[in-house]
Amino acid sequence: MARRLGVKQPNVYRWRSGKVRPSSAALKHIAATFGISEKDLLAGVVVNESSEVYGPAPTQQQKRMQEMFDELKKSGDKEVLDHLDRQMGLLLDLLHRRKSGKPK
Repeated sequence: MARRLGVKQPNVYRWRSGKVRPSSAALKHIAATFGISEKDLLAGVVVNESSEVYGPAPTQQQKRMQEMFDELKKSGDKEVLDHLDRQMGLLLDLLHRRKSGKPK
């Protein structure tokens, strides 16, 4: 990544570790290099070395939920997967209602 950004590796290490924040000029350059906005960069959007953007870094709870979901998918049990699909739909509806300010 340092080579791609045209900076020294210790700089990238300090940025990633949180010991030092990049300058505003460096932030602009990093965002432009990876094709994301400075706002997304500062919000914690994860970018890998091949410029793939993944969204905000997942929390531990989100990682655990993904692991459980993946395990359920591996089971291949149609009844379990159908139930999971219905529950996910209900959760998404609840989330949308909360975001829009509608009652539960």
